Amino acid sequence: MGSLSIKTSPTLKPVTLAEAKVQVREVGTAEDALITSLIDAATQEAEQIMQRAVMPQQWRWVMDAFETDGDNRISIPTPARAVSAVNYVRDSDGATVALTPETDYLADTRGEFYALVFPAYGKSWPTPRAQPGAVEIVIDVGWPDAASVPQIVKSWILMRIAALFDNRAAWTSGEAIFRNQFVDRLLDRWSVAGV
Repeated sequence: MGSLSIKTSPTLKPVTLAEAKVQVREVGTAEDALITSLIDAATQEAEQIMQRAVMPQQWRWVMDAFETDGDNRISIPTPARAVSAVNYVRDSDGATVALTPETDYLADTRGEFYALVFPAYGKSWPTPRAQPGAVEIVIDVGWPDAASVPQIVKSWILMRIAALFDNRAAWTSGEAIFRNQFVDRLLDRWSVAGV
């Protein structure tokens, strides 16, 4: 079974500082740094809940071997805009080898909740060295820009920013502050976790 991790972090945000300030009803600039950090925190929390990226970034799918289903396909459990690289550690000499797109492998990134990678016609997966993390697939994930992010995801992020802004501690008056599970249901439509 493979594992996902971030290779290249996003540089764009799904909501602007101005939009977040309207949500928290803040007109001055004294809290701008805090609100900006809350945009990042809320976005990362949405990604954790949905198991998918919000803004453009690169993730790595790492496996010990070319782990496929019955059709010789590798299924990556998150949507992708593109597959940027397929690399493996060659068994004979331990060198990292980059496979060639279209020649060595093909990618199907049309899925809303997954991506598929499979050998090109007439090809098969090579044998990697028997070691942890011998195969790496780099995928481009996230919606292409803030305008493409579904409004319901943006709304959840804005609500979470407001909740974090209003409750700056994990505990208040001796009681824990929890996320609202009913508001979290807004993300269900885009969540990979339940698929």
